[in-house]
Amino acid sequence: LVQATDADVHELITADKQRISVSVTHKQTELDGGNTTVLTITPLPVPINNLSIYRQALENCVDGFFLLQVHYDAAGEVDDFIFVDMNAAAEALVMESREQMIGQRLCERFPIYRSSGFIDRYVEILQTGKVLDDDFEFVTPEGIHSWHHHQIIPLGGQIAVFSRSITERKQIENHLRDSENRYRALFDASNDCVTLSGLDGRYLQVNQKFADTLGYSVEEMAGKHILEFIPEHEAES
Repeated sequence: LVQATDADVHELITADKQRISVSVTHKQTELDGGNTTVLTITPLPVPINNLSIYRQALENCVDGFFLLQVHYDAAGEVDDFIFVDMNAAAEALVMESREQMIGQRLCERFPIYRSSGFIDRYVEILQTGKVLDDDFEFVTPEGIHSWHHHQIIPLGGQIAVFSRSITERKQIENHLRDSENRYRALFDASNDCVTLSGLDGRYLQVNQKFADTLGYSVEEMAGKHILEFIPEHEAES
């Protein structure tokens, strides 16, 4: 027979003189013909009452963090956002200090946000309450391209923006895509029969010249085994 009581909260002192809160549950149980009290001690989570912990987490975040306050025009419509906070990674992204940015209006400081229509996305997120997580390309008036990954979170009259530059990654992806397109163009335009096969003997790619030579389409030959195009008596030998 086991009878448990409600849990009590107590403080304990650790070996390094720290105070921790624990939940203590008393259980009465019969053991070897007598009553025994069993104590179950469970450490409680440490409440976070110090905002400096959150600030430290933001400052150590690899993404740029911006907190933006809605700015309304005379008609009561959202026409801009004001910087109210940012972390060190955000300072690196905009190449300005936090002190220089706080209080500035987004579209006045970065007109590209209005000219590219990106400010409208911010307003839509604010109105719908939906989080946005996506990659975006920016092109400056000088024609400079940059790419950023944004996670934008609506917070009532504010939005939190987590941003990181992915320009280098996008440039590598575009270079690989261009190289692949050039290779494909040379592959298809060759006057020689060119094929690419897997270790299992199946065609991964064939060019148009080879497909025309055998009277098939490129799509029909993809995935077929080399032996399917060799006379049976030659394949056996």
